[in-house]
Amino acid sequence: ILTLFWEQLRFARPALLSWFDEYIAKAKKSEHTVLHEALTVIAKDLQTVRQELLQKWAMHDNIFYRLTVVKVLTKLITSHQYVQEIINLLKSWSAQRNNLALQWTATVALGSEIGIFLYPNTFTYLQKSYLSNPKALRHPAKQSFTNLLKLGSLNVDYEEAFYQQFG
Repeated sequence: ILTLFWEQLRFARPALLSWFDEYIAKAKKSEHTVLHEALTVIAKDLQTVRQELLQKWAMHDNIFYRLTVVKVLTKLITSHQYVQEIINLLKSWSAQRNNLALQWTATVALGSEIGIFLYPNTFTYLQKSYLSNPKALRHPAKQSFTNLLKLGSLNVDYEEAFYQQFG
């Protein structure tokens, strides 16, 4: 129903996006999964949703907004949709030296299943983000490496890359 609404009622898109923007702050924890699924459905129109919601949320002061962006992008990329677009978006965000929130969002996203799609370049992007702001990004970068270790089979490449960065 949501897909049909999004595709057929283009005039209502701004209202729906505005509703998501307002509702996310009020949503109960039990509603988060459904909210992420609904956002993923409309995010299949990545350009519009990125411009109207995801970009703004990736820079938000509240970490919940940024984590929502990571979850939506992860759901999209793991369903093999917009792989190159998401990779380019994260490369851009990780290079934003003047925006810590965007770098944080990219760093955390690289530690999700998204990082598997970028391997071995994931480590390069994580390193660039970390080195541009080591104090603020140390914890999310370490957590991203740890997540990648869990996601991939334990192999020497992951372990060596982790110890080169943080050992």
